[in-house]
Parts: sequence; structure tokens; C-alpha cells
Amino acid sequence: MYLEHFGFKRRPFATLPDSRELFQAKTHKEARARLHIAFEERVSALVVGQAGVGKTTALRAALDDLSPKAYRVIEITDPRHKLRSFYRTLATGLGLQPRHFFGDLSDQVRHACAESAEQGRFPVLVVDEAHMLGTETLDSLRLLTNPALKQKAPPLCLLLVGDTTLRRSLGRPYFESFVQRLRVTYTMPPLDDDEARRYVAHRLRIAGGNPDVFDPTAVDAVLVEAAGRLRVIDDLGNQALYAAFIKKARVVGKEHVDELVEERRASR
Repeated sequence: MYLEHFGFKRRPFATLPDSRELFQAKTHKEARARLHIAFEERVSALVVGQAGVGKTTALRAALDDLSPKAYRVIEITDPRHKLRSFYRTLATGLGLQPRHFFGDLSDQVRHACAESAEQGRFPVLVVDEAHMLGTETLDSLRLLTNPALKQKAPPLCLLLVGDTTLRRSLGRPYFESFVQRLRVTYTMPPLDDDEARRYVAHRLRIAGGNPDVFDPTAVDAVLVEAAGRLRVIDDLGNQALYAAFIKKARVVGKEHVDELVEERRASR
């Protein structure tokens, strides 16, 4: 609705599927670099951070860099699955017909991972929102990443990405050996104000618009509420454009953002 009004070619704060257009903040570059270390070293990794700081964005960018000839990526889209369903998804991702009994199924997955790695296509198991994993599934992943007696290395690279509660779940003594196998770890911080301002300007620019459509005081108001979380910046930025459009304003002002922030806080 507001595209023509503000001169945009597309919505500036919509999801960007093209990794070439992603804003590369220092935190994203750091997360991406650490994940590349995990891929190259064929070790498991843990990335945690507050909701909305851009963990999934960094993950997607890192996965886009992988050669499908050298890596077989299996993504778990719903970590809340029961253990059997989790392994069935993993088996399907490996191109298998899942076996019925769990003992057979887990052996099937482990053998397929080892076989794929030996054939030059290393398995990468990606679990986003991994803080939702149940204790039983985490324990099974602990066993899955444990090298077999005749293996020198784990049969797959495990990437766990989740909010900060995941560290607490893994902080129990029981998981100490598992955590030690997560050789690459990164706690992703929120964006600082300087990068957050550049992020807003970047999103407006690639949408074909003028960054000046947001008054600097409006941007500041967004940043105060967002506290470096990209998801909140996107939500507020999009809603503020609608609010200004409805009032036939040509520039998003602080007053438009302030009204939205009040509504957000009242609904909590």
C-alpha cells in the first residue's frame, strides 16, 4: 500500500531470501566465519543469542556458501518432534527409507552419515530453534556425535542454533562431554546503534527508496525500542511506514514510532 507513496519498488523490511542483499554486520560476519571453521574442520558448532538478533540470517548465509557436492545439509525445521520423528526426518534427509524400530532407525542414520562422509559428501545436521529440543533428543544427539570405535571423527557436523536458554540446558554436568564436542561456539550480541542505523539505511536503499524517508529522530526511537534486535527493527520500520502513509505524511516521524511503541508496551 505504501510503496508508491514513498517511492519504493518493494517493501523494505520484508524477509530477504537473497543472501547477496543481506546486511553484513560485524556480528553476522563473525558468526558466518565461525560456522565456516566448523564446516572446514568437520566439527560441531553452537550459536546462541537473544531472539531477533539475526542468528538464522547468519546461518542461512553460511549454508549458502556450501558446495552441495561436498556437503549434504539436513535441516530440522521443527525441533519439538519426538525422538522417533526427529530421526525419521534425519533419515529422509539422508535419502533413506526410515526403518520402523528405533534401534534399527538410529543405526541406519549413523551408518548412512558415516558412509556419506566416506564418499566425500559430509553430512551437516542443522537444528535452528534448538532451545526447543527435548532432553531425550539432546541426549541422542550427544550419542550421534560420538565417534564409533573405528572412527577418528564424528560422522556428521551438528549445528545447534538457538536462544540463550540453550546454553543453560547444556550446562548440566550430564552434557559436559557433549558440549566439549561443540568445538565452535559463538554468543551473538545485538547490533550496536551505529550498525543498526546503517542496517535501516541499507534496507531502505535496496528497496529502491530514499533513506531520508525516515527522520533521524524516528530511527533513534526505533533503535531504543529494538535494542539491537533486527526482528524488532523490521517490525517497527514496516509498521511506521504504514502509520505515516495512513496519515499522508511524506516522512516517518518520531511521533509515528512513539505511537507504535506505546501500543507494543501496552499489549505485553
